Amino acid sequence: MSGAKAWLIGFGIFVYFTITTAWLPSTLLKGPLAGSSRVVQDLATLIVWGFFLGAGILALRNAQKRGLI
Repeated sequence: MSGAKAWLIGFGIFVYFTITTAWLPSTLLKGPLAGSSRVVQDLATLIVWGFFLGAGILALRNAQKRGLI
């Protein structure tokens, strides 16, 4: 794998996890869930965060098995 390709893959992984585990839950708390109770906010954020974290880890594992990364 060339250096440029490795950097692009690494950057893509970084962007995915940054958006889905930091930006998206924060946006949900400030937007659609702003008026909800604290328990609803916490549960919704935990579900969104956990889903995308798990999906990202599974995608990384599958990419590793196929030799893409």
